[in-house]
Amino acid sequence: MRTLPLLALLAFPLLVATACTQPHQVSRSGGQSSESGGVGVTGGGFLVESGRPTLFYGTLLEDGRRTFTYLLLVRGFAPEGWSQEQGVDGSSTASGDELATDSTLRVDDRTLQASFRATVRDGKVGERRLTLGTQAVPQGQWLFLLDLAQPAQGPRPHAAEMPELPVDIEELADSTEAYVDRLAAQDAQIAAFLDG
Repeated sequence: MRTLPLLALLAFPLLVATACTQPHQVSRSGGQSSESGGVGVTGGGFLVESGRPTLFYGTLLEDGRRTFTYLLLVRGFAPEGWSQEQGVDGSSTASGDELATDSTLRVDDRTLQASFRATVRDGKVGERRLTLGTQAVPQGQWLFLLDLAQPAQGPRPHAAEMPELPVDIEELADSTEAYVDRLAAQDAQIAAFLDG
């Protein structure tokens, strides 16, 4: 009968445990923010976490209330090795007559781009335009589902009630994560998408 050296036997459970566990990775940001005269925008907010959907979002601040301009729920991305420095670019501006954000999130071999523009007159937000990639988004659509396992399919709009968001940008990432958890508990389609 062939026997293994004692050190090899002792090391085997450690090797199995190491092979079966992967480091838990979490990266989050409320995004780039600009504000002028009580109105403002953020773009390029994200939450990238092992074992959860990736969230990519932007917001609009108006009349003391913050709302999403877009929120993408992205499934099928394993973030091990992903870094914010390599995966996110963005800018936001707020001038007297326009609000603008341009944001890019790179996951695997996909590049997600979101651009938001809004006119401002007398401190009030007027016409709004959202573009995902090269596609203009109809007014009223802000929540989208994207499955990276289906590369031919782009972001799919999904109707949902706009949540209350914190005005403080430092609280946005946690608040967005909590909103998605509540949404999944209330919406069977969202729950199925996130669990798929």
